Formats: sequence, structure tokens, C-alpha cells
Amino acid sequence: MYRYKTLVSNRLSLRCHDAQVAEMLIGVKIMNKVIGLGMPVRQETDYLAGAPDTKGTEAII
Repeated sequence: MYRYKTLVSNRLSLRCHDAQVAEMLIGVKIMNKVIGLGMPVRQETDYLAGAPDTKGTEAII
């Protein structure tokens, strides 16, 4: 909740309960998108392809 309040807003701006629920859901969706953009993408590499015990080797790019 702290992260939501800091990123989106401290208060809900709409008066109707249904509108407040929609506003909150939109804020959570935006927050998840921003957090997702900061996550590293994992891609499999063949850097150690010749080594005997490197099955499933992954690197963070």
C-alpha cells in the first residue's frame, strides 16, 4: 500500500464508490507495469556451450 500511495496518489479523487474502485484498479495496473519494466530479462546463452555441466545456463541481460 505504501508503494501505491507514493507512486499513484495519497487519496482517491472520485466520489462514487464504483469509480473509486476503478481508479484503484487502474493505479495498481500502472504500478505493476512500472515494476515490470524494471525487471531484468533472462535469456539463454551459449557462452559455456562447450562445458560439460552447463545445461540450462541462463544469463541476465
